[in-house]
Amino acid sequence: MWVRRKLSGLVLVVLTVGAAAPAALWALWDVQDTRLRLYQAFDQDIRQFQGKLASGLQAPLWDLNPELATPLLDAQFQDTRLVSLSVLTDTRQLFYLRDELRRRDGHCATRYFPVLRQGRELGHTLAEFCDGVVQAQIARERDERLWLIGTQFGLTLLLIVAMLHWRLVLPVRQLVAQARALAERRLLQPFLWRRQDELGQLGNALETTRQALAQLFSRLEQQNQALLAELGQREAISQALAHSQRRYQALVDEAPEGIALLNPDSGQFIEGNPQAARLLGCRPDALARHTPFDAELVALPDAPALWQQRWRQALRAADDGALSQFRWRFQPLDGQPQRHIDVHLGRLDTGGDRAIRATLLDVTAQVTAERQLHLLQRAVEQSHDGIAILDSELRLRSCNPGFYRLFSDEQTGQLLPGLSTDNPALYQALLTRLDSEGSWQDAMWLNTRAGSRYCQVRISRIVSEEDPDNHICVVTDTTESHQQEDRIRYLAHHDPVTGLTNRHFLYGRMAEAIHQLPPRPFALGFLDLDRFKTINDTLGHAAGDCLLQAVARRLQTLVRADDLVSRIGGDEFVILASEMCCADEAAMLFSRVLAAFHDPFELEGKLFHISPSIGVCFFPADGDTPDILMRNADTAMYAAKAAGRNTYQLFAQAMHAQNAERLDLEREMRNGVQAQQFVAYYQPKVNADGELLCCEALVRWQHPALGVLSPARFLPLAEETGLIVAIGRQVLLAACHDCLRWRQSGYPDMRVAVNVSSRQFSHDDLAATVQSCLDDSGLPPDALELEITESLLLDNLDAAIRLLQALRALGVKISLDDFGTGYSSLSYLQKLPIDTLKIDRSFIQHIDSRSSDAAITRAIITLAHGLGVRVVAEGVETAGQCAVLVEMQCDLMQGFWFSRPVPAQTLAAMLGQRLGGQCLLPEESAAEDS
Repeated sequence: MWVRRKLSGLVLVVLTVGAAAPAALWALWDVQDTRLRLYQAFDQDIRQFQGKLASGLQAPLWDLNPELATPLLDAQFQDTRLVSLSVLTDTRQLFYLRDELRRRDGHCATRYFPVLRQGRELGHTLAEFCDGVVQAQIARERDERLWLIGTQFGLTLLLIVAMLHWRLVLPVRQLVAQARALAERRLLQPFLWRRQDELGQLGNALETTRQALAQLFSRLEQQNQALLAELGQREAISQALAHSQRRYQALVDEAPEGIALLNPDSGQFIEGNPQAARLLGCRPDALARHTPFDAELVALPDAPALWQQRWRQALRAADDGALSQFRWRFQPLDGQPQRHIDVHLGRLDTGGDRAIRATLLDVTAQVTAERQLHLLQRAVEQSHDGIAILDSELRLRSCNPGFYRLFSDEQTGQLLPGLSTDNPALYQALLTRLDSEGSWQDAMWLNTRAGSRYCQVRISRIVSEEDPDNHICVVTDTTESHQQEDRIRYLAHHDPVTGLTNRHFLYGRMAEAIHQLPPRPFALGFLDLDRFKTINDTLGHAAGDCLLQAVARRLQTLVRADDLVSRIGGDEFVILASEMCCADEAAMLFSRVLAAFHDPFELEGKLFHISPSIGVCFFPADGDTPDILMRNADTAMYAAKAAGRNTYQLFAQAMHAQNAERLDLEREMRNGVQAQQFVAYYQPKVNADGELLCCEALVRWQHPALGVLSPARFLPLAEETGLIVAIGRQVLLAACHDCLRWRQSGYPDMRVAVNVSSRQFSHDDLAATVQSCLDDSGLPPDALELEITESLLLDNLDAAIRLLQALRALGVKISLDDFGTGYSSLSYLQKLPIDTLKIDRSFIQHIDSRSSDAAITRAIITLAHGLGVRVVAEGVETAGQCAVLVEMQCDLMQGFWFSRPVPAQTLAAMLGQRLGGQCLLPEESAAEDS
């Protein structure tokens, strides 16, 4: 075998040397032979060149004619081996010279030869030849032979590599694959080797190893399976034990009751679940540092010794085998409210140390519910409302004392008062409503012990699984508030002086007629009493009110049942004649009205004649909105006054020319705003002792030509044109500056109230304007009060409430002005964020002589005080009115009895004085108080 392997290697070497050596020797000999032949040809060419050149130069040199020799000599340079050529005559003179330096790329040789003719030397020639071409050709021959030799060697090497790959690399790779299979425990496939050399022996050894490892791993696998089965059984047992432990631990940790172990001797907590620690108000790891009778856990006013004694007795009893339980009240360690715990103690027998098991059940909610139930029971028993439990047929089962106070004591088993089988429709409707919605409420008149009373009845089904057929009934006597609401509701739509409908009701009736389909035509008569101001100023407001009432009664006798007579303010009345669109019909109606005023009116035993001026317009001919119709009727009324009064005028478009005066007034007002001619006058507000506590800012116009103008001259037009916004800001800023000066002069509690018009209230930046004036003046916000008339709130109550809340957020106070003349609803009064309620002057004028006005005023004051709101009465002009208001505990009063509106300097002099009993000049009308 060894000889065979050696012979294989020797054959490989012989093949390699035998193929490469002859090729190399042949290439070397061939290159040398080629070199010899090329240089011999080179020398032969030089000798031929020499003979040809010598024969060609004989004639030119003989004649010394370079022109004949130059073409011949230049032609010789076509041979690239010639580098330079110089020809000299026999006298050593240069005959020709040319040198090609770029051809010097090899070994150069210089040849000298003479030029002879007939044995005579004509000259001699020096020629330099370069063998670069020969050397290049030799190099090419050598490279070709070397390439052939390299190719031969390459093929030989490839043969050797192929033989090595077949004899060595493939077996080694197979051995590596078998070794990897052993390492990866792939022992099923046997290793097959047919070679008998060392590699074959190594492969057979690996096969033997594979078989041994296969047997070994088979035995190990069997043992491993048995071990895994045993470990699986142990793991299942361990998991079952851990699961059981976690389950019981979770039962303890997640139990709603606190569970703890205590030392029976010291009472110290040993351990406990999280609920026990939470009940005591500490961390679970800190539980062992406490006892149940620590001083920190004692709830006031309990004594620590009392709980310590009770706990020790219970621990001893439990340690003796008895079950102990008691209710424990304590203060948690984390500062939470006191807790009530039901404690159950028992001995825990573990075979080891003695311990007491404590179960702590939190009954705080139950105790609180019991207390609340007791309080609720007491509240029901002491309630003034009648509260009763009814069965499914609405028969009385039980009731509180308040129910007995309303009705008789023998109502048990009977139907609810107000229901009877004589009215089955109501009874059945009530049952149906309760079945479908679960509740029912209504207001009704009921016969009570005190007679017929207006009561609010609310019945609701009691949701209970034990007794689902019961209902609760609450009966509230609302007679007084119902009467007051009826009165306030009446005043919201009626004039309190004449009893006629007011502007709000009139506008609603017009809107109803306008928006009907189809719209109903009507005539609108705007009536203003001529020279009423004279009678009112001469005889007083009481006589003026009597005259207005007489006028109202007379007007109502002149209209049809479907017509409407309204008083919209002062001495202005409006007649709305339904289904009237003809001028002839209007002429008949308003002629009757004029004729009715021919008869005098009796006032204080005297007869007075008064006439109206009436402006008439028609819907839809003269306008399609209430505002336009009222404006056109008002324009026609002024035309009637201009026509001599005591007449009526039908509206015509030409009447607008008569408004030129109003346009002039508007222009002057705009100039006045720019010149800041609008100033603030102040009317004091005093308390029952006559002390000046605050004041109301009222606008006046310091006209450069007409002097100080009353607001009655310009406020309506300012409101209509929107100039009231700029005027209001000037007055607000002036009031803030003046109030700040008064507070700095020694009256730090002085406040000022400023009226807000409808245009200002609806303006987007009212809150920003107020804030700006406060910032510019430096006045504290709580020193400013804004007076809002309740008529401003009717259009959009929700938006009004949001604006009032925004103003309140600035810190200013809110006053509800002219209360009683608008809607005056209790439902919105409790929603409004107001601080002051201002009673209208119409209720104050007759408060000392008319019981109804006094009752309404007293009710308003009581209602306001119940809501925590201050009350201001305006229009106080007599001592009697002042006395009645003081007796009613009115907070503040305002009127000519104390002072008329005065400039800021005059009011500053009044500070600190007691006001009351001021003289009222005849020419001062209520219009000044605006």
